[in-house]
Amino acid sequence: CLYIEINKSKRTSSRGNGGMFPQETKAVLKTKDEEILDSIVDPAFFCRNIIGMEPFEYQKHFLWDDSKRIVFKAARQIGKSTITAIKALHRAFIVPDEQVLVLAPTFRQSSLLFDKILEIVEANSFINKYVARFTRTMVKFENNSRIHCLPSGRTGFQIRGFSPTLIIVDEAAYV
Repeated sequence: CLYIEINKSKRTSSRGNGGMFPQETKAVLKTKDEEILDSIVDPAFFCRNIIGMEPFEYQKHFLWDDSKRIVFKAARQIGKSTITAIKALHRAFIVPDEQVLVLAPTFRQSSLLFDKILEIVEANSFINKYVARFTRTMVKFENNSRIHCLPSGRTGFQIRGFSPTLIIVDEAAYV
């Protein structure tokens, strides 16, 4: 079971051409990749054309979902982790100064989802050129957005000190 919580204070809209792409980010990317700027804010477009994966219909709905809280409960091996990794990556890639936390009860569990994010970043030259720094537990983009991989433990005490705008909790029933 995946649980996602979104802090909407920085976001203006969920999808489409005018969406969650702040003006200052548009200016930065416009000089670098003008031809895809207007379409990249759509997470399904990002998934299909930047990542190279055609999402299923239920995955598109998940990507487009702008709810404050999302619970994704589904059968095993249907692409939950992959599409969640893409949702986290899209958010950090598009919106400046985002802080995305990928949490699970143990570091091993949270790193499984984070590994999917790293695989996408490392395999994709378009995304990779916007990475400012990455470690085993963090990816930082040129727009100052970060994705962190952390164990939450049973109490969540280990995640103090962060001000996340998106929290992804894998194995949420155990946190």
